[in-house]
Amino acid sequence: MWKAAAGMALQRPWFQTEERPLTLSMYLFGYRPEFFQFLFPLVHPRELSHLNIENVYFEALEAHNNVLNRWVELGLFGLASQLVLSGASRSLVSE
Repeated sequence: MWKAAAGMALQRPWFQTEERPLTLSMYLFGYRPEFFQFLFPLVHPRELSHLNIENVYFEALEAHNNVLNRWVELGLFGLASQLVLSGASRSLVSE
């Protein structure tokens, strides 16, 4: 699951039937929140093929890793914001 999520973050796949957005904006801003579940079937890893039922794919609502999920859905800006906020919250807790 994590390997597929990292592949989505690095390669930024898109649906063939729709017009593809600008690639730079997809890297910076991501796809959008709660969009992981629609993209996962595009990169469905073979390791999870045993979970398929005929033509129905295994559904994943998220990457099961906050950092990877933010990177895919919110891009580099979202990932940076996540890391800054988690670092700030840790510094507040330690004080």
